[in-house]
Amino acid sequence: MTRIFFLIVLLAFIPQANAKDLEYTSLAQIPVQHEGRIKPLDTFAKTMLYTFSGKSSNAEEWLAETLFDPATALQRPVFRILRPQAFDLPPRKSRIYSFAEIAPVLQIRGETIQTLLEKDEKDWSEDQRELMRLHDVYILYTQLLRSFSFLLPLNIELPASLAKEWKITEEKPFTVSEYRRFAQKLNARVKAITKNKGTDLEKYSEEERAIVSFAMNMNILESAGQNNVLFRIIPPFKGNEWQSPWAISEMGGGSPEAAIYLATWKAMAFAYIQRDAVSWNEAGKQALAQSKNFAPPSKLKLEYAYNNFHPLTVTMALYALALAGFAAFALRNCRNSKCLATLALAGGCALHAVSITARIYILDRPPVGTLYESILFVAFMCALIGLVFETIKRDGNGLLIGALSGLLLLFTAIGFGGDDTMKMLVAVLNTNFWLSTHVLCITMGYGWCLITALLAHIWLIQTARGKDTDNLVRPIKTLALLSLLFTAFGTLLGGIWADQSWGRFWGWDPKENGALLIVLWLIWALHGAISGHLKRMWFIASMAALSVIVALAWFGVNLLSTGLHSYGFITGVAGALFAFCVTELVLIGGLVWKAKR
Repeated sequence: MTRIFFLIVLLAFIPQANAKDLEYTSLAQIPVQHEGRIKPLDTFAKTMLYTFSGKSSNAEEWLAETLFDPATALQRPVFRILRPQAFDLPPRKSRIYSFAEIAPVLQIRGETIQTLLEKDEKDWSEDQRELMRLHDVYILYTQLLRSFSFLLPLNIELPASLAKEWKITEEKPFTVSEYRRFAQKLNARVKAITKNKGTDLEKYSEEERAIVSFAMNMNILESAGQNNVLFRIIPPFKGNEWQSPWAISEMGGGSPEAAIYLATWKAMAFAYIQRDAVSWNEAGKQALAQSKNFAPPSKLKLEYAYNNFHPLTVTMALYALALAGFAAFALRNCRNSKCLATLALAGGCALHAVSITARIYILDRPPVGTLYESILFVAFMCALIGLVFETIKRDGNGLLIGALSGLLLLFTAIGFGGDDTMKMLVAVLNTNFWLSTHVLCITMGYGWCLITALLAHIWLIQTARGKDTDNLVRPIKTLALLSLLFTAFGTLLGGIWADQSWGRFWGWDPKENGALLIVLWLIWALHGAISGHLKRMWFIASMAALSVIVALAWFGVNLLSTGLHSYGFITGVAGALFAFCVTELVLIGGLVWKAKR
């Protein structure tokens, strides 16, 4: 922790730059290896900034400042702290603090952090959990700050005797790279000083103290780069692993191709420091042109377009328009509004499908591998089923259930979108066959279940209002059977996958129990309806309650943080999930009570 603190002080001496007039399009499209895959710097910047601040706007500008102007980045408020009072930080409405503000906080609590690292995470208090989260992002940000510190000019005063001996002038910027040519001689000189005068600084002359202090600072910068592996922008001209600029620097420049590419980045850094927009834009375009040989440009361009077009946001707007059109049709029986709603729902489904297809192409895997992706896919399934239902029935109910479910699920996805970096999956999940069968099958089952529940809600509402609902009973039963088919088959395939991955077909894992709960609920309700033990009202009510069952199986079991399905663990949504389940049960109960009266 102390070394990092000294590093911060050293980085603060790097000249500041004003970069308001610089253009970042080329920088945003340059490839970087992060989280196991190649992605554009645009995605990397948004991911990093969201990790620190919970926001991702203007991420490219922030990244450029962090890489090339760490002195300014140290003062930039970027760390979102949920409990600032626990760290004696000044109260602030935004709860956003700078690196320079949190550095002393962590330095003071260095022993506490070390103690917590030796304890089980489950035993941490909320304040301790926030402290460790802050510590983790602090280390991450430190790596970004020093990504190019070896080639940035340092305004560290060079002892006069060394400047004369090394022929260093004020006109020529002094960098860590420049220092390496003289490091061996400097270390020998420091050893000679300490050998003659010991470790008592009082015995040193002013020049000797300056030399020893300078050597210590430069050694700190050198050692700080040894484990700097976050910013992997140098492609593997030999092998598979990309390298960070520091790693290439430690290798003496690496291959000739790597040295040329790194020289382009150096030109970008100096252009940024000097606020030379022409040189900056030219160097950025040159780096982008050179990088096209390192990674498939089509995927990088598609991902960059996906990040900036925000197709899912447009999809939400189309679903909202479809919902508004249905409302106008229901209130005024306006046929034009119904046509508009149908077109908006169809357009939303089409754009939703394009978004999912783009993700498949970018990631080279099926569309569902994370909790966030499952929400996107189920939202698409619900909207598509609603559109098909409307095409068949033409009574407006398909518009309502399709637009409403698609909109609500995509809105829910926003809360989980911060973790969406299109990252590679853990080994047990990264099997395309089972992702294409079990996972898609079970998530399609979720979609059928939610559509069934929504149609059951419509039946209860209309029955409570005294309207004829006989035309909805058969579709509800059909949808319930389809829900059972997909969830049961998906659960069976999951058991086969578990047998191949973990050596057992069934282990009463919470996620497995959640899937089984849906299947058993559907079997119970359908069997009760067929045998006559469940009257129509109660059967429909049980189908409406499928929304609660699915929510518990989909999200609830992930709150337990136990079992082999660790890739789905979530925190912080227990309150919202509880509120949803209670609201749904009260609503269903109230509708049944009113309908029976």
